Amino acid sequence: MRTYLYAAATSEEAEFGSGHPHAVIFSEYDALPQIGHACGHNLIAIVGVCSFILTARKIKEKRIIGKVTLLGSPAEEGGGGKVIMINKGAIEDVDFAVMAHPAPFNSMIPRVLAMQSLTATFKGQSCHATQPWNGKNALDAAVLAYTNCNALRHAMKPTWRMHGIISKGGEKPNIVPSEAQLEFLVRTPLSSELKVLLGKIENCFKAAASSLECEVEISYCSAYQNLISNTTLANIFRKYFSNSGEDIIDEKANPFFVGSTDFGDVTHHVPGIHPCFSIRTDSIPHTEAFAQVSHTKEAFKLAINTSVCLFKTIIEVLSDPSVLKSVKDDFDAQIKLED
Repeated sequence: MRTYLYAAATSEEAEFGSGHPHAVIFSEYDALPQIGHACGHNLIAIVGVCSFILTARKIKEKRIIGKVTLLGSPAEEGGGGKVIMINKGAIEDVDFAVMAHPAPFNSMIPRVLAMQSLTATFKGQSCHATQPWNGKNALDAAVLAYTNCNALRHAMKPTWRMHGIISKGGEKPNIVPSEAQLEFLVRTPLSSELKVLLGKIENCFKAAASSLECEVEISYCSAYQNLISNTTLANIFRKYFSNSGEDIIDEKANPFFVGSTDFGDVTHHVPGIHPCFSIRTDSIPHTEAFAQVSHTKEAFKLAINTSVCLFKTIIEVLSDPSVLKSVKDDFDAQIKLED
């Protein structure tokens, strides 16, 4: 076990075996402010550790040629821990990667969106509010920009998403604000679509600033690519997960999205899967109710069951060169579709 790796202070790495194929299992463990493990990363950590131990034991027992690595990746909630680790070479020698995420449902190929976070800072000129003509109201510019974005929704594809807040709006009501700020998250099914939608949003911001003689500075923060679920890996996991007695939703009949993750970036570099496993709740992640369920004994048992299915999936790929070839062929084909 090694810690403080790949420029991420709380990253961890454990490995067993040698050579290829080389499988990586990702764990997460960061919690959310105020509401704790409302995204179930405590369960993701359990799934990762347990599937790693099971895989390592099987490699030793059956003398399987290959290696398994457990990567503990911090800061998934906005910090892009896996992106940092990728840029530092964490998966350069990897054949495929897996992890699993708790959810209200079981899905083998969840639709996970590409995401870009951005901040727009509007700058005007302050003055006393009784003489607003002597100033330039940055808050008005921010409000107008927000309204422009709402109007833009009519021209957006049904699969595109944007959500934002006014994070700064002034100090006192009797002072015309000289600075205001918007924070936005923008999501699309494909990473290539982000540039298109971001261009439209930039126009909304710039038009609002111009109309009120303000300036706007747009800064881009963390960005995640969309998830590419490897077909072969997903089908193998589906087989073991279904055999364990779990019901799986029909993704084609339920085409909803489940947010964004930095594991999406992983799947643009190596084949991977990120299935969702039900923890028997109707609550969605990032809520207090989901946080409460994630700490139950039943959720723990469901995480263990998922780790067993991941372990079986990994061993099947490590043990059969034809399966690994199918995994890589799927990856090459799916990457081409992203362009």
